[in-house]
Amino acid sequence: MNAVKAEPNEPEDRTLPTGWPALGVLALVYVAVTGLGLSSLLQSATVAPVVPAAGLAMAVHLLTPRGARLRVLAVLFVSGFIGVRLFGRSSAVAHFFVSGIELLAYFTAALIAQWLGGRHMGRLGRLRDVGSLLVGAFVGTALWSIPGAITLVVMGNESFTTAFAQWWIPDLVACTTITPALLVAWHALRGPRQTISVARLAEAAVLLGLMAAGSWYAHVGWRVLNTLHPPVSVIVLPLLGWGALRFGALGTTWGTLLMGAMSVVATLNGQSAFSGLSADPFIQLMWTQVFVVTVSISMLALAAALAERQASVAGKALALVDAQRSADRFRAFFEGTSEMIAVVDREERLVMYTSAWAKNQERCYAAVPPLGAVLTHDRGDAGTGIANAWRDAVRGRRVMLEDSRPVQGGDVAEFEHLFVPLRDGAGEVIGATESVRDVAELRDRQDAVARTQRLESIGRLAGGVAHDFNNILSVILGYTSLLESSLSPDDPNRADVQEIAHAGRRASRLTDQLLTYARRQIIEPRVVDLAALLGELNPMLERLLGENIESRWAIRDGTGMVVADPGQLEQVVVNLAINARDAMPAGGRLAIETALVALGSDAAVSRDLTPGDYVLISVSDTGTGMSPEVQSRIFEPFFSTKSPGHGTGHGTGLGLATVEGIVHQIGGAIAVDSEPGRGTTFKVFIPRSTAMVADAAHVQAVSTSLRGTERILLVEDDDVLRTLSTRILTEHGYDVIALPSAEAVLALPDASLRACNIMVSDVVLAGMTGPGLAAQLMVRFP
Repeated sequence: MNAVKAEPNEPEDRTLPTGWPALGVLALVYVAVTGLGLSSLLQSATVAPVVPAAGLAMAVHLLTPRGARLRVLAVLFVSGFIGVRLFGRSSAVAHFFVSGIELLAYFTAALIAQWLGGRHMGRLGRLRDVGSLLVGAFVGTALWSIPGAITLVVMGNESFTTAFAQWWIPDLVACTTITPALLVAWHALRGPRQTISVARLAEAAVLLGLMAAGSWYAHVGWRVLNTLHPPVSVIVLPLLGWGALRFGALGTTWGTLLMGAMSVVATLNGQSAFSGLSADPFIQLMWTQVFVVTVSISMLALAAALAERQASVAGKALALVDAQRSADRFRAFFEGTSEMIAVVDREERLVMYTSAWAKNQERCYAAVPPLGAVLTHDRGDAGTGIANAWRDAVRGRRVMLEDSRPVQGGDVAEFEHLFVPLRDGAGEVIGATESVRDVAELRDRQDAVARTQRLESIGRLAGGVAHDFNNILSVILGYTSLLESSLSPDDPNRADVQEIAHAGRRASRLTDQLLTYARRQIIEPRVVDLAALLGELNPMLERLLGENIESRWAIRDGTGMVVADPGQLEQVVVNLAINARDAMPAGGRLAIETALVALGSDAAVSRDLTPGDYVLISVSDTGTGMSPEVQSRIFEPFFSTKSPGHGTGHGTGLGLATVEGIVHQIGGAIAVDSEPGRGTTFKVFIPRSTAMVADAAHVQAVSTSLRGTERILLVEDDDVLRTLSTRILTEHGYDVIALPSAEAVLALPDASLRACNIMVSDVVLAGMTGPGLAAQLMVRFP
């Protein structure tokens, strides 16, 4: 079928298909309706109680997209003439009558569409749609009846009034009963499928049965049963109202159509309830038609009004649900916030507050005011101006003030209050809010931020200094090694050189700690079985702890794998164990255990981690413990409670700072729990890995010979260290090309670079880094 664009606001599947196969079916239906209607219902050549073709034609045009209406008009026009000829009505009046039906329907549908702004009326669920249909039917059928009446008058058959009524009322009956029934039925069939219960179907069947029985009794039954003649409206209207209330426009239109059909048939057979109003059959029929039209209009309006009412109620219900959900979300946010906030209405009555505000009220006043209480100076706020601030806020002013007051515990707290008017959508003040901030707490937060910034600056400084110092130490240790190798074993200077080397190595370990803290140390992370690593570390720690400390190990196999540098993990555990040893100078007990823990959202966020599985390393001691003041500073670099020469950092205060740097570098977190005299527990959380440890059997042994003949490209920006490295490599037989930067390397000819067997480079270089240089050379020389 041809695709035709639907009218605005109307889905395409709600309009009639207008392809030629669909139009062929429409033509056959219209031929039958036109011919049968004229042959069976016409009382004479001109009089008919109802014209079904008019109702069908108008429904078709109302359901036809605008671009296809002329095509449908042509099909109906030809089909109408065929129907007239087939069923033996060949008079000029019949042909004129039928041709007028199509034109009537076409122009009436166009008129209604114009009133509706091009929108289809759909299910007749709005009073505007019903009104447009009824007014259009009245106006359209009346306008078409004028030339029809004139035709009959010219033929000398009737007066104009009688002729007009003969043309107008039958078309009007069809357009107010058949047309709405077809419209509603089509939209019900083409709309979304709905499940109908058996009880609903039974109710519809009972309603239709009662309508049929009521119409029969109102017209015929009272004579057969020889009972009192009841007004037909008394029996039929309540049933139609039932249909409007329970089934909407669908129940009303088809109920009215059933009632109208039975009324017309009864009238044509002389058995109608209106037969007693006149002896003239035409008058009887006219009263029946007027009754049918009146009932149809009333019931359609009733059904539309009920539908609009139901839609309004449903819309309000949805709006109420949305408002309730919004209120619930706001309440959840309001109750979950850590801010101190309270809300009052225009009469300064307390309507809402956060839990933090309530706790602060208990802290300041020993009680929380109940909801609905007027916040006045009864609480002792007269001297601080808080009560006046509330009053000013509900009058539309924004107020900020500071006050201090004694709180529980005997301290005096300082607060900052902000009062803001609360307005509705129209800008009217409906209340006010108060937000309170503890000035001391605010200062603590600012100090914490400043301290963090200072620590970051120290970390950057320490990293830079340690890197440069490491280069100097490399030169010292290198030349010391050369000097030591040139001395004979019995040389008296050999011991002095060895002491220099020992001091240099101690200094090198200190710079390693600085680099670790600054997270600038070069590490080699890999998948590590934590239980196996700690098992290998056990003997060494036993020797470090000494005999007066009892150690307990609870290392669970299968705890899980982690991704980290094994040397750094050992450094974490050793530093924590030695810290615990130093906290137990008279002896005690040290417990090291592991566990697999799953951190949910709240637990992970509180530790600045992401939710998931973590391996927990717990190190507990029974030592002296720490005060809260000491705990707040233990991870600061260069902070130490030990005398120089003691502890993991030799009194430098880098031991725990290094531990924290390592833990954060591998994506974990560290927490401490301690009280003076009750010992300390450190908990280290490391992300668990699902990878497997590489098989050590596949690692190939390498030669321990230090001599070679290959060409080495050496890149080092420190002149002294480059000279030392070149000397050491050259003395071991290597051919060395030494350059100070990546730019100098890239400037070499390709032939010179291709002749090199290996590149040895500093990682940190000016400009391009060592790894960046290596990546670029591997692209050029795979």
